[in-house]
Amino acid sequence: TYSSFILTSLSTETSKTEYVEKSEVKNVTLWNLPLKKKLMLGFLTAGNVLHMMAYSLIAPFFPREITRIGPRFMFVAGLCVGGACAILFGLLEFCPPGTPFITLCFLTRLIEAFGMSAHTTVSFAIASNEFSDQIATVYGILEGASSFGFMIGPVAGSFLYEAGGFGLPFYVMGVSTLLGGALVFTCLPKHVDTNRTEQTPKIKLLKSLHVWVVLSIVFMCAFSSGFIDSNLAIHAETKFATSPIYIGVLFTIWSVVYAFTAPVWGWLTDKRDISIQLIVLGLIISACSHLLIGPSPILPFIPSSLWVVILALSVNSFGIGWALVPTMKCLITGARDLGFGDSLETFGVVSGLFQCFLSLGSFSGPFIGGMMVESIGFTMSATIVGFIFLSQCLVASIYFCVRHKC
Repeated sequence: TYSSFILTSLSTETSKTEYVEKSEVKNVTLWNLPLKKKLMLGFLTAGNVLHMMAYSLIAPFFPREITRIGPRFMFVAGLCVGGACAILFGLLEFCPPGTPFITLCFLTRLIEAFGMSAHTTVSFAIASNEFSDQIATVYGILEGASSFGFMIGPVAGSFLYEAGGFGLPFYVMGVSTLLGGALVFTCLPKHVDTNRTEQTPKIKLLKSLHVWVVLSIVFMCAFSSGFIDSNLAIHAETKFATSPIYIGVLFTIWSVVYAFTAPVWGWLTDKRDISIQLIVLGLIISACSHLLIGPSPILPFIPSSLWVVILALSVNSFGIGWALVPTMKCLITGARDLGFGDSLETFGVVSGLFQCFLSLGSFSGPFIGGMMVESIGFTMSATIVGFIFLSQCLVASIYFCVRHKC
C-alpha cells in the first residue's frame, strides 16, 4: 500500500503539469506512443500480470496441500515468506539500478505473492471451519481488518519514510509480520491440523450455476475497486485541480466506511439470513455509485463537483460491502447443496476459488478499466461499469428467484 501511495502521489503531481500543458500538446494515445514507451508499458503490464497470477493461480490447489501439510504450518509459512520478502524489498535500495533492480523487484513481489496467497487462503479456510455457523460475520471482520490495513498503510509508510528513508517502512512491516507469524504458531490451536479429508470430487463445485453466479459477483466487486483505485485519482486531480492530499482523503473515506461497516453486514447476514437481499441491493447501490462518480452523461442534472465524488465513494463502499460480504456464505451454501461436507478441505476449496476470482477482478479492474478510460474517458467508463452491475443484478435476481433461497 505504501509503494502504491508513493506512485499515486507522483502520478498526480505529474498530471498537474501535463494538464496545464494539454492545450499546447497534441492528444497522444497508447496506440501512437513510441516503440520504447510501448515496450516499457508492456514490461510493466507483464509484471502486474505475473504478480497477480502468482497470487491467484495457486489458490485452487492449495486446499489439498492444506490437508496434507497442515493449515497451521501453511498459515505461518505464508506469513513468514511475506515478511521476509518485505524486508528483502527494502534492501533493494542497495541494488544496482537498471535491469538488476527491476528483475529483483519482480522476483521479490512474485515470491511474496505466493506466500500471501497461502496465508490468505488458509486464513479464510480456518475461519470458516472454526466458525461454520458465523461465516459471514467472521468474513466481515476479516474484510474490515484488511480495509483497515490498506487505510493506515500509506499513513504509517509516510511517517516511516520520513524517519528512515525507503527501506524503513519495509523493514518494520517485515519484522512485524515475522513476529506475528511466530505468535500465531504458538497460539493457534493444534486441532486445526486434524480434519477429515473430503471425498467429493472438487471439480463438481465448478459445475454449479450457483457457484458461478456468486463468483461473478466477487469478480465484479473486485473489478470495481480496482477500477476506482487506478483511475479516480487522475480524474479528480485533472477535473477539480485537487491536490494529492485531498485525493488521499477521498480513498480514506472509502476505506473507513468499508472497514467499520463490513462486520455489520456480516452479522446481519448470519443473524437475519438476508444474503440474497443484501447482494441484490448491493449490486444496485454499486451501479448507482458508478453513475454518480462521473457523473454519468445520462444524469445531466447531477452537478460535476467534488462533493458528488465523495458521496459516490461513500455509496460505493456500502454497495460493495453489501454485495461482497455475504458471498462467502453463499459459496459454502452452494458447496453443501452439492454434497460437500463441513471439512477443512471443503472450506479450503471455497476460499481458494473466492481468492482466485477476487485477484482476477483486482487485476482486471485497473487493466481493462485503464484501457477503457484511455479510449472513452473516465465518465463513460464508469457508466459502463455501472450498467454491468445492473445487468449482473438482473441475472442474480432471476437466478435467486428461481432458486428461492441462497
